[in-house]
Amino acid sequence: MIKAFIDPLATHTFTQTYKVGKSLTSSVTEQHGWNVSAGIAKGIFSASAEYSGYVEKSSEKTRSQEYEETTTIQVTAGKTVVVWQYVFGMQQYDGVYSFQSDIIGDTDSLEHTPSI
Repeated sequence: MIKAFIDPLATHTFTQTYKVGKSLTSSVTEQHGWNVSAGIAKGIFSASAEYSGYVEKSSEKTRSQEYEETTTIQVTAGKTVVVWQYVFGMQQYDGVYSFQSDIIGDTDSLEHTPSI
């Protein structure tokens, strides 16, 4: 239940403004390694050389999108209005998650919930 106007004495308007949005972050890590070696020998003389390197590059991007929504409820004097918002839940192991939906309903009593 979001709001309840039980037998209001006056006519009025209730306005609720809220932000809706999402954000997505992605990251990429690149790794490159190399090793080069060379050697030469002539009789009792020998020489060798080795060269190696390693490079790591990381980048990250974040995209977000947000907008505002407004809900307006007109309440008439003497008429009860109860406004409901559906919340969906999920449980896995020890984690409990809930998601508020944009599904809003209304009834004329606290004892009744709206049907979808």
